[in-house]
Amino acid sequence: MEIDAVLRDYPGRMRIFTMYQQDISAKDAVAALKKEYGYSGHNYTFPDGASGMVKYSPDTGLTLQCYQPQAEVTVKWPALEKRVRQLIQEGSYLTPEELEKYESDHLEDVPEQEADVPVPAPAPASLDVTDMDVDKVMTDDWGAQGRKQRIFAQYQTGRSDGEIADFLRNEYLGGGYNQQNSGFVTLADGGRGYSYFVYKELRLSRRDKGGTMRHITFEKLAGSIRALIDQGRYLTPAELELYRQTHFEPMQAEAVPRQEAEAPAADTPAHVPGGTPPIPATVPPREITPADIDAALQEWNGDMDSKRRVQQYMTDHARDSKKKK
Repeated sequence: MEIDAVLRDYPGRMRIFTMYQQDISAKDAVAALKKEYGYSGHNYTFPDGASGMVKYSPDTGLTLQCYQPQAEVTVKWPALEKRVRQLIQEGSYLTPEELEKYESDHLEDVPEQEADVPVPAPAPASLDVTDMDVDKVMTDDWGAQGRKQRIFAQYQTGRSDGEIADFLRNEYLGGGYNQQNSGFVTLADGGRGYSYFVYKELRLSRRDKGGTMRHITFEKLAGSIRALIDQGRYLTPAELELYRQTHFEPMQAEAVPRQEAEAPAADTPAHVPGGTPPIPATVPPREITPADIDAALQEWNGDMDSKRRVQQYMTDHARDSKKKK
């Protein structure tokens, strides 16, 4: 796609990439791109050797012009912003070397140790990202609020890892790049890592000691999270309590610690967790009164007109029944 090549060829693309690492809206990104490109342009050679020109204007957008054969196309700023965002999400806006340089330039400075304070030699750290590192990143979840409970709920519905992988892709990529799905993370041994998502996977690398980038597909992430849930390690006690307060459907046995208890005797009231006092297993039957019917109708939809229509229907049919007798 010719527009993609032009966008990747822009000298200031590192500044643009840095801007998208913030939680920036499409509207603000459009304004920033207009300011970044301004009124500018340059000659351009197409893949087939034809000559042309690329022009930028805050009023119109990007214009790509070919001299021979004569042709011209203009991409407006909202469409241009959307395409830049997509290229970044796919991991194809910067080259691997440029991405490596960005990550290196944005490592936080490590404070120097005082010379007179003895520092124990650290244990040798692996240069590769381990499964424990992946588990740590997913349980920390970039500090996002409520997302782990939404993910946890998917595992209570009997969905397969493939189905949950699609949910994870939408959950993590739906809002574009931001601080809740990319950036620096803490690994299992306390070391520093760098992470970001593309369409197919999570990419995670160790940054404090160097190391290679690990690619974890969404299907693999779905399986890893399932294992964490089965082991009771995905949600913290506080997060699990919040989930129970907001989700009333029963949870799978693997997600809740099993408690062994003897079955209650037949004449023993059944106790519902959280119920005070215990709810009897059986309730003596009693005659249903008109007041009960009125209350049930109002609770049904709270619509008094609807109630009157039902009452009129019942009265008419009762009258018809008496006539037949």
